[in-house]
Amino acid sequence: MLEKVQDDGKVRKKVPSGKKSPSNANLSSETSVVSADPESDERDGDESCEEQHQEENVDNLKETDEPNMTLNSGATKKGVSTKKQSEQNSAGNNSALIIGVLISLAVAIGLFCASESYSDSDSHKEDWRSNIDPNNRLLHEQKYTITASLKSIMDQTHREGVSTLLVLSPKEKSAARIAQCLLKFVNRKSRATTASTEIDLKSHRGGKLRLDQDLQLLFKSGSDIQAVLLRHIDDNSSSDAFERARLLFAYCDGENPVVPHRLIIMTATSETPHESELRERFKEYWPIEHDFVDALMSRISGHTLFVDEEQSSIC
Repeated sequence: MLEKVQDDGKVRKKVPSGKKSPSNANLSSETSVVSADPESDERDGDESCEEQHQEENVDNLKETDEPNMTLNSGATKKGVSTKKQSEQNSAGNNSALIIGVLISLAVAIGLFCASESYSDSDSHKEDWRSNIDPNNRLLHEQKYTITASLKSIMDQTHREGVSTLLVLSPKEKSAARIAQCLLKFVNRKSRATTASTEIDLKSHRGGKLRLDQDLQLLFKSGSDIQAVLLRHIDDNSSSDAFERARLLFAYCDGENPVVPHRLIIMTATSETPHESELRERFKEYWPIEHDFVDALMSRISGHTLFVDEEQSSIC
């Protein structure tokens, strides 16, 4: 038999200790408490359900936030990596731009200097050509011959060889007058006088050896003399005239001269503007040396200038 006991709003069901139901024989004499207020029980249930829902929502939010946080972290790292790469690319582009600018500047400076040098060189070349005959007393062909013979000396080209200029005239003095002006022009920077760089073979004494010594002295190492004048190369009055011609042959070698990078100016008499008259005269001097005469003329007549006896001085 059950007894209802009410205590503080709670209903307790109590089973008398003396009478136990067979079905409850194994149960202990525990007291079961049941709420006497249904509304309270409903509120407690609602609160419990709400708390349970809140906990589930928190768990769901955590589960949802974890991949989002992972994605955000990855995106952040990717953004940082992209930024670094962008900065590196920007730095590389800036370096390439600076290098390009420097190279362009260097090329521009080099071209400018080359242009200035070329301009100065051209100006120098034009100056010496125009200064050969400032009063325009030479014919065009004469100017061309003189310019061609002086070019390697004045332009500092072909330093291994030697240049020659053969000046012919019916009167040797007329030829010498032009030759002396050219000698003075080429040696204008030299301290030597024009007279000291001129050798007259007609009056020269001492033979071949003395002539060789005189030429070596004029062309010695360190000398600023660029040209010499040999007058009367067709003179045959000396007993060693042929030996002097052989010496002249050696000094006028265009490829392997005794003294390189010099101008040798020579004078001789001739009624014709070509070297053929002088060639035949040499062959008459040395009838058995025709081959030598031809070889000699090929060396000394490369630039042959003919002036008439009334030719005015150009200096």
